[in-house]
Amino acid sequence: DMGRVTYQVQTNVTVTNVSESFALNSRQHVASKTTYDALGNTISTQKTATNNTDIAYVDFKSEQAQRWKYDAVGRLIHTADAQGDYSNVINPSSMSLAALKEYTGSH
Repeated sequence: DMGRVTYQVQTNVTVTNVSESFALNSRQHVASKTTYDALGNTISTQKTATNNTDIAYVDFKSEQAQRWKYDAVGRLIHTADAQGDYSNVINPSSMSLAALKEYTGSH
């Protein structure tokens, strides 16, 4: 892992959400998972509220991930958030804001 942070747990944070049955669920921790490619670029991050601080038992769902895609030399070419909104880089050699074209949709 080359010294990169792959998991992080924020403790003693109260997060309340509504379940599918409309019940309120409180969680005491927020866990995050970061995945990297061979060049060390971040390719996905996931966060979830949990009552467990042991990451071996935390359920990270892929639909909750924010993702990045890079070309063969490690330049950012695509991003996607957990809601399915994404951006494509028009000119990867120029990482200015003018080089980004925004799209809204799902993959």
